[in-house]
Amino acid sequence: MKRKLDDEIKIIFFDIDHTLFDHEAGHFITSSFIAMEKLQQKGVKIFLCTARPFRSMMWLGPFARFNFDGYIAVNGGLIAIEDKIIYKDILEPQTINKLVAYAEERKLALEIMTTKNAFFATLESDISKQFMAHWKETKPSFKPYENEEVTSALLFSKDDESSFLKTLDCYFHRFCDIGIDIYPHHLRKGKGIDIVLKMLNIAKANAMAFGDDISDISMFEHVKYGIAMGNAKEDCKKKAYFVTKSISRNGVTYALKHFKLI
Repeated sequence: MKRKLDDEIKIIFFDIDHTLFDHEAGHFITSSFIAMEKLQQKGVKIFLCTARPFRSMMWLGPFARFNFDGYIAVNGGLIAIEDKIIYKDILEPQTINKLVAYAEERKLALEIMTTKNAFFATLESDISKQFMAHWKETKPSFKPYENEEVTSALLFSKDDESSFLKTLDCYFHRFCDIGIDIYPHHLRKGKGIDIVLKMLNIAKANAMAFGDDISDISMFEHVKYGIAMGNAKEDCKKKAYFVTKSISRNGVTYALKHFKLI
């Protein structure tokens, strides 16, 4: 039996990659934005919740399609409600300086992400070009690091860099075979959701989240209704309240209709 949550859901968090943006097709799913518009008109808050830093998120283009009520970026390390940043985690300058020196010595590309921008602090490489093409990124410019506020860094390397990275005051995570994310500490999307819910005075029982990957499990742990895409990883599906259809089969819209939200 389909459950009607029309009066219960006050906010929904959406992952981007493989949830709203179909990498196989190379575009966003239009029906998802139509559905979100209907929800927003009914008073439901619509937030992005992604591992992408601000510049990457903006260049992909979701804000050109929809007026989101806010976003959680950098896996919870940068949070905004409407256009106002309400929370940010920052890497220490001495950590960045050591990282830049190491990347220069090893001839590795290093991308630095700030609250609003990104740049290469070392010269780009064949590996970084490959990454940019795969994730539909636009190459940032090159400039020296000058003590900007850094929310995260991305080291492009196929090698095991853990021996050096363990000497830094940071948390690092290899999310693909050519990229290592570097954060101030272990960031989780769920922590970002808690901050947003508290700021907006919305209960966990009134929140829903859509995702597809392991990092999205923490979203499901901090909302009542975690929705896994049909194309999601199996561990993600196991933690979900409901598994919808795949992104290529309009899974977001299917789930919202299943729960009679639209």
